[in-house]
Amino acid sequence: MYKDHKGNEFNSIREMAEYYGQHGSTVHGRMARGWTIEEALTVDTTTTHACKIKPKKDYIRDHKGQLFISVAAMCEYWGVDRAVYYGRKKLGWSLEDILTRPLDYTGGAECVFDHYGNEYMSEQEMCKHYGIKRSTYRERKKRGWDTEKALTYATANVIVPEKRIGEFRYANCGLKMTVIACEGVDTSGNKNKKYNTYCVEFEDGTRVHHVKYSKFAIGRVGHPTLNISHTAGHLGVVNTWYIGGLSQQNILYKCQCTKCNIKDIWTPQMILQHQKQHNE
Repeated sequence: MYKDHKGNEFNSIREMAEYYGQHGSTVHGRMARGWTIEEALTVDTTTTHACKIKPKKDYIRDHKGQLFISVAAMCEYWGVDRAVYYGRKKLGWSLEDILTRPLDYTGGAECVFDHYGNEYMSEQEMCKHYGIKRSTYRERKKRGWDTEKALTYATANVIVPEKRIGEFRYANCGLKMTVIACEGVDTSGNKNKKYNTYCVEFEDGTRVHHVKYSKFAIGRVGHPTLNISHTAGHLGVVNTWYIGGLSQQNILYKCQCTKCNIKDIWTPQMILQHQKQHNE
């Protein structure tokens, strides 16, 4: 016979576990790791962030005292990238600031995104960019088409280089870049060849010439000074060390301003905003 913490008797651990809504293997494993019978039977991992599968000495606590199995679980709960967590921790931030302070980057509640992640102020603006009617786009979406097909189905085979002027992507370094001119054609003069080259301008005003569209489309255009190889770089008056990020639109750097000596974890857009304050 097996007794629970209240003195109730059961024929097996499995029967006792099922009475408390647990799996027999879960209760048996917890008891083998030194848990009390009450903890083994009553702890609900869905409300304690799975922290009880580790011994107590390995618990991770946030600033509110909540328990987590790991730093990764805590960061996921608070919506913070681990790279941000460790970067801020190295800068000596408090745990509450590390977990709750935003990156000051918002795309805007009314914005929409195409299949490349380009941001538009409205559906109308996005459809205009792709040369289709908004009503056509909406009808296609109602039929279950994905965004790429809904935007490009009728025009995918007729795009010429000049049509790509004005297109934008986010580079691997996190800066927005825009095609501002078509520069190259193949030797036969056929402007429909996909290996035409373009002049691309980053949002800080830096221009890179003779960029292949295939590289531009996936964000693989290097910025002259903003280094993403984990070595020192700079953007204006701010020295940078690449950390990583959630996406190309949210790349993070450990930063130090050479003018005011402030240290923080910033996106490239936040660096440009800080630099603007020095220029005013």
